[in-house]
Order: sequence, then structure tokens, then C-alpha cells
Amino acid sequence: KFPAKGRIVMRIATDIIWIVYQIMVVILSIDVYIQMAEYPGYTGVMGIPVHGVFAIIPVMFTLVTFRVIQKFFRDFRQKSFEIET
Repeated sequence: KFPAKGRIVMRIATDIIWIVYQIMVVILSIDVYIQMAEYPGYTGVMGIPVHGVFAIIPVMFTLVTFRVIQKFFRDFRQKSFEIET
């Protein structure tokens, strides 16, 4: 097991890496969404615009990013930086 300072450093590092990854996914998926909205395609059976279906990706990754940041600040206030498995 890591010492207490090692756990804190690892927790901060993993949260930062995760947040950066999620922000990259949000930015790139917004670009894809914009391109799909310019040239709309429709699903075969129901006729739903495909870009509407793909809009869920940036929305959900944004919500997960906010949740990771919220949990980090909550743990920072409570001084409990345990890595959850």
C-alpha cells in the first residue's frame, strides 16, 4: 500500500488525467456533431436524425466530468483521498 502522501498524489494525478481525457472527448465529439448536423443523415426505420443520437456523447461526458470534479472537491474538504476500485 502507498503511504498517505503517495495516495494523495496518485488520486490527484489520476483525476487530472481522467478530466483531460474527458474534455478531449467532449471537444472532438462536438466537432463530429457539428459535421453531422451540416450533412444530416437519418436512421433507416424511424427517420430520426443521426446527429441527435450522437449528441448524447458530449452531454454525458460533460456530466461525468462535472461529477469527477465534484467528488474531488468533496474528498478534498473531507480529507479522504482513497482511490475507489
